[in-house]
Amino acid sequence: MKSFEISVSKDHDLIEFLEEVMSSEKFTGYILGVVGNLAQAVIQCPQQKESALVEGPLEIISLNGHISPKGAHLHICISDKNCQVWG
Repeated sequence: MKSFEISVSKDHDLIEFLEEVMSSEKFTGYILGVVGNLAQAVIQCPQQKESALVEGPLEIISLNGHISPKGAHLHICISDKNCQVWG
């Protein structure tokens, strides 16, 4: 098992950044954990046709899933300034 510690610069799209890393490294992996802040998030709620836009500031509580050069399947939980949790 190979582990990476990466840092995403402010104003970068998290998913695009992770996909770029996997594409350049050319391997499939599993995200064990992520912490950090987001200005906004677009999440796809179960059984909803439209995505939900959540405005920040937001805190990433957890992020896990698999990612490969072909794409990603991720699950995220975020909290807003009122401690309302979205996932």
